[in-house]
Amino acid sequence: GILYERNENGEIDTLLFCPPAKTGELTVAKEILYVEQGAFVNTQLTKISFEEYPEDHENYGQPLLELGRGVTATGKTSIPAAGYAVFTTSKKITINLPSHLKRIGIRAFYKVNGSGSTINFNMDAKLERVECRAFDECTGVTTLRLPAFDTVGLATFYNMKKATSISWADGGNLTAIPKQMFYGCAALKSFEVPKTVKTIESNAFVSCRAMADLTFEEGSQLEAIMDSAFANSGIVNFVMPDTVTGMGFYVFQNCHKMKNLTISKNLSVYPEFMTQWCYSLENIFISNDSPYFKSVDGVLYDAAQTIIYCFPAAKDPTGFKLPDTLITI
Repeated sequence: GILYERNENGEIDTLLFCPPAKTGELTVAKEILYVEQGAFVNTQLTKISFEEYPEDHENYGQPLLELGRGVTATGKTSIPAAGYAVFTTSKKITINLPSHLKRIGIRAFYKVNGSGSTINFNMDAKLERVECRAFDECTGVTTLRLPAFDTVGLATFYNMKKATSISWADGGNLTAIPKQMFYGCAALKSFEVPKTVKTIESNAFVSCRAMADLTFEEGSQLEAIMDSAFANSGIVNFVMPDTVTGMGFYVFQNCHKMKNLTISKNLSVYPEFMTQWCYSLENIFISNDSPYFKSVDGVLYDAAQTIIYCFPAAKDPTGFKLPDTLITI
């Protein structure tokens, strides 16, 4: 009762459509290399597993599985609401993916919303691409761990509102956290930025309200944090790597829980509205080695203390006195 497609050699290699009313469990044969968009939309299955090749699968020419063969959209900012999903369901489901997984397509797991659902990856998989919004509004999953990957699209985990943990294995070479990657992941508790990441793009962690702890892997190569990257998040203490040289506007806007912010000693320009509406902010710190800024009791000035950039909103002003060198507020 499942529709497949043959390739030019007459071999069945594509799963086109599984009727939504089919129930129970399904094991997809290892010979299936493509699962098309819409294949499991509104599925009632409780478990979908993909058969593994034997350990010597290299002898088979290393076949690789793709979930959704549609056009890639790594650079797109807007994706249609429907028509790309491979799996969608409101029922609890377990999806087990194989070691020969190559690519996760656009919105592959869109609205996998059944409470208690799990998506299990084989950590030996050599993922080449994870496309835009691959886990868009996948609210049934609370913990997600992927194999290492190098290329990822925009808004990968967009609105995974109930996910408390999202991570991936070491060994990839991800150089950027793309726009809106974790947008709306309201339950995400913590995240460690891989050391290979050089840019955190705009809106990457917007509305991650439960994320009190964001850290950077030792040896971080981070150079830039773009507009509104952490706006409306739950960060309490933020220590920026000294490798950062550039920042956008509104980076920490509406971070109501933030108390302490340490900025890079190599940051040369104070971004506008960086800590706007950070009502709990008590201190902004920076290394004494900075040639651009100076922190005195948590208040940020330029190096010569002729300009005051920020008196933190929650700092007690009792006894505070502006320095005699001050020219500009």
